[in-house]
Amino acid sequence: MIPADCLFCVRINNLDQALGQLDQFLLGVSPMNLGMMAKMQLGQVLGNASLAGLKTDGTFVVFGTMPSDAKGLEALAQGLSILVPISDYGQFTASSPKIGKPDPNGVSALEGMPAYVTNLGGFALVGPSASAGGLAGTAKSLKAGPAKSLAGVLDAGEAAAATKEPLWIYGNIQVLAKVLGPGVADKIRQAGEKMGKMQAGATPGMDTKAVFDIYANLADTLLKETKSVAITITPKPTVLVVSTTVAALPGTSMADLLTKSTPSGTKAWNLLGYLEDGAMMNGAACIDPACLIKFNEKTLDLLASMGGKKASDEDVKRIKAIADDMAAALGKEVAFSATPQAKGLFAAKYVFEVKDQGRWQKVFDRMTELFTGPGAIASFYDAMGIKMAFTIQHGAATYQGVTLDSAKLTFSFKDPNSTQAQMLQKMYGEGFDYRMATVDRLGLMVIGNDADANIRKLIDQVKAGGPKETSSEIKTALELLPEAKNADMICTLNYLRAFSAMVPAMMPMPMPPVSFQSKSNLVFAGTLDKGRANVLVALPKEHLTEIVQAVQQMMMTMQQQQQQQKPPQQNAVGPKPTPQG
Repeated sequence: MIPADCLFCVRINNLDQALGQLDQFLLGVSPMNLGMMAKMQLGQVLGNASLAGLKTDGTFVVFGTMPSDAKGLEALAQGLSILVPISDYGQFTASSPKIGKPDPNGVSALEGMPAYVTNLGGFALVGPSASAGGLAGTAKSLKAGPAKSLAGVLDAGEAAAATKEPLWIYGNIQVLAKVLGPGVADKIRQAGEKMGKMQAGATPGMDTKAVFDIYANLADTLLKETKSVAITITPKPTVLVVSTTVAALPGTSMADLLTKSTPSGTKAWNLLGYLEDGAMMNGAACIDPACLIKFNEKTLDLLASMGGKKASDEDVKRIKAIADDMAAALGKEVAFSATPQAKGLFAAKYVFEVKDQGRWQKVFDRMTELFTGPGAIASFYDAMGIKMAFTIQHGAATYQGVTLDSAKLTFSFKDPNSTQAQMLQKMYGEGFDYRMATVDRLGLMVIGNDADANIRKLIDQVKAGGPKETSSEIKTALELLPEAKNADMICTLNYLRAFSAMVPAMMPMPMPPVSFQSKSNLVFAGTLDKGRANVLVALPKEHLTEIVQAVQQMMMTMQQQQQQQKPPQQNAVGPKPTPQG
């Protein structure tokens, strides 16, 4: 019944089961019974506390359509509709004192809300139409069936997800683009100009407008070239899984970007063993050379009109040369780990397959020119008030017969006293130290304060035949999200470890020292092909529990500090009288 040109559609399949699964996932984490609260709220809105006549094990749908002459999101209320599954419409209306008598078209007013209700045969249609006649017209069109239904534009996989997963959310980006109207990018640029003028005195040397230009270009591209976004949410006893699929319009550059040169298949994942327990982030990805080149070209397109300046032919050549070198140099797989370190923000290591060592070295030589020489990238950082410096020394040392390259990334600030400069200085210190090497067709790169020692440990590990087994945290991640085994990207994120490393460095005031104990991770898996990108996220119940406990611990610590900082209370009644007094 839902028209294909709806702005959005939210479908809850079997409300009882969906809420029960969510409550089971939250059991022991939250004291609230969300299922009970949701049904109480539904009964309160409909004026039917017992939910008599409703099928709470049925499908609930909320969708929005936009009138052809509507402009702006404020017009959405005119086309908002809710389908409530019913077993007996007469009992449903009789059990609610809020539902008035039906008019000749069978439409009843819903007291307490600017809405109306009517029988749609198996569903009660609720809508905040401007008039009873408006809802009657909506009911008539839904009964007749739209000329083109939403079911008719979904593929088999999307239709299965819409009808089987507990919660399905669909957004039509092309309808959204029409609702917002042309000029969205211009509005973002105008906001950047206003903010830039406001910050001109507070942050000298920082060109906020240039940053907003990138946001504007990105928004313009997404609205013009994205077809739809679909999200499913599936609670399980020990994990909550969220799937997001972004579909590009056929024939667009975005569709081309999201299409691999080689078909998807079973992944070998030869480098997963290099991922570490205790990291704040682990990741591995399969490399598609053609996609890598297209991604770099698209990045250049977004930067092209930054600050009103068109990218020069020299910029295009530099970035294209880096993309070509990377595509020719890298093999099929890359893996990385990022771990917190005492000084600076984090340390990282990368292990990747190398097809051409000479081309790989050229990547860093060209990046030196890109970051330090004139051009779009250097101009971008210059607009932010940051001067980048990237230096590299090939053959800086040897170890176990392996040549080591050394690099350093540093930055200075036009206004070292600005808030942004002080925050970046606190986060990144004096910059990043790099060490690179190639061993047995594997490229190795480490970043951090102990880069020199860590590259040697990594070389020893590779020469000894590599890791003997996959880390326990990665094994657990693959058990939580089995689909990740055949994805194009796998990633784990430990929120508490990342919080401990990043947030204190970004806060202007010192935070109370809190020790977080965490053994679990968020798990991500991404796949792109045939004009679509799909990202799966698994939130383990264990990790949610750890986060809740950490927040409670932080709040308790802060309260204790506040109590210790309070001045001693003064005696309000004065000195005690003497016996003679």
